[in-house]
Amino acid sequence: MKKTVLKIILIIIAVLLIIGIVFGIILHNNKINASNTKETDEYYINGENEFLRFGVEGDDNLFEPNEKINVVLECRDESLNGSKALVSITSEQTGFNKWGYVTFDYNSPYSILSFASQENGIFTIKIKQFGEDEHIFTVGVLPKNEQASDDFYYGIQPYITRAYTWGEGFCVPGYNAEESVNKILDVAEHLGVNLVREDSVGWGAMQNEPYGDMNYSVQDYLVKQVNDRNMKYNWLLGYNAGEWSTAPKYKKNYDESISWTYPPDIKLWNDFTTKVADHYADNEDILWEIWNEPNLFFFAGTSEEYFELLENTSKTLKSKNKSAFVYSGGLATAEKETNSEYYQKSAELINKGLLDTFGYHNHDGLDNYYDYITQMLGLTNKAGLKDGGFNSESGVGGADASTIACKALYTRSTGAKGYVSFAFRKTVTPENDINDFAFFNEYLQPTETVISYATVIRFLGNAEFVKNISNEKDLVIDEYTKNGNKIEVYYSLGEKNKIPSPEGEYKAVIREIELAKKYGVSERTAYRWIKQAKEKGANIPSRRKKAQYPGPEILLDKSKNKELAKKYDVSERTIQRWKNKARIETAEPFEVLPPDEA
Repeated sequence: MKKTVLKIILIIIAVLLIIGIVFGIILHNNKINASNTKETDEYYINGENEFLRFGVEGDDNLFEPNEKINVVLECRDESLNGSKALVSITSEQTGFNKWGYVTFDYNSPYSILSFASQENGIFTIKIKQFGEDEHIFTVGVLPKNEQASDDFYYGIQPYITRAYTWGEGFCVPGYNAEESVNKILDVAEHLGVNLVREDSVGWGAMQNEPYGDMNYSVQDYLVKQVNDRNMKYNWLLGYNAGEWSTAPKYKKNYDESISWTYPPDIKLWNDFTTKVADHYADNEDILWEIWNEPNLFFFAGTSEEYFELLENTSKTLKSKNKSAFVYSGGLATAEKETNSEYYQKSAELINKGLLDTFGYHNHDGLDNYYDYITQMLGLTNKAGLKDGGFNSESGVGGADASTIACKALYTRSTGAKGYVSFAFRKTVTPENDINDFAFFNEYLQPTETVISYATVIRFLGNAEFVKNISNEKDLVIDEYTKNGNKIEVYYSLGEKNKIPSPEGEYKAVIREIELAKKYGVSERTAYRWIKQAKEKGANIPSRRKKAQYPGPEILLDKSKNKELAKKYDVSERTIQRWKNKARIETAEPFEVLPPDEA
């Protein structure tokens, strides 16, 4: 009996030893050793305080697969000397999970941890100082793309005008205005985009009195920076320059807070645009978009006043450069029938050779994108427009990774000239809704959407669109050719998904958001799985009651979207849709600041 017990004990000990060895090997393989040095190469700053600065060696936060990534922690105060920090590096996309300890040394202030990945992904780096707050930043691993051809414009709206002229709050933290512009465009170049849309011409910064001399210094600089990277500059030519440039009929009740929305004095506007057209007559790398959302708050005049401005401006630009690409201002809620007169005017000017296409905006998620684009195209076809226009703003309600990819794909499938993903980066100050759906944060740290958009450009940016094979909401199939090879692209903007429903997943209470995260599918797909399980007799608790839209008063609550989502027990995307709906109902604009007056 004693021998049997002893034998069992020895077996248990042996098993525990084996488990310990295996666990030790796993820990060892996942551990990164840190080194301390007195000097290091220049590194990109991703955060700092008076004690610690941190980032990665290199010019930005994007790296090639298998490229060595050196994480840098700089000890900036003697009080950290001898203290430790735990650094973890993880990626949901790749399953990467490594960690290491850093011991700070004020005399050798740079602590370096290195890693690499052969797979594309977003990598989250967490720095936990014992007894202190946690610092978190992200880097991305994805191949640098060949720039997309001009067959289709894959654009971004990075606000380089604001970074260059609006002050520190719009710069990349740690960098001055010029450095910020270059950092932003370097990242855009990595993705392979071929167009940069800027939201303000800055008339007030170029001319400060009627028929006065022009100052082109800011726009010359920005246009050159974009064009030097072989990207097109989408110039949003719009907004007046203050009370002196406002049409006489609007001066009586002039309101300085919305001064930039007033229709300009048409004679002064014609003088201004003629001078601009003359100055840039030889530049073939500018696209001219005439005003922004003229059917909404951004143009406080009548449609007739906009049509006069549109025709005069396009005629001026084409008279100076016949090959200039000119299109009408992107319309908000483009699917509404009230926009018919705008489409008819665009068709008239296209037939006269004054416009190249029409502009529109669609910020919807996949739940509405297909339907609203279809409705819009019905109106444009009826008006005599023959192509799919130019989607010069698309994001907001539908800005997650899969949605951005599908929207870019479908925009091109409809025969459009281009697609601008909005917005590209967060700003430091002021806090605004742009920060809820940007590709990058203020430090240009990437989100998963960056990989999604770059992947579309990698495979299709230099491919020729041949035809649409299937145009069903639940199954779109497009055919492309690239280097003599046929490419077929399959995607869905509807409910259907070919991923099979996992069996046995419904024995416990589980919300669709948890199921979606576990299997890497959309919440819509997870909800369909739960619905199918119920139909088969599974005992699943009812889906939570659909929250009711609270009305325009949601705009009065200045809480962040994350906090509002918890308050109403809905997703952040639903909160954003509610806000957009409220703005349309109240004619309140999106969080867009007036054009620069630098």
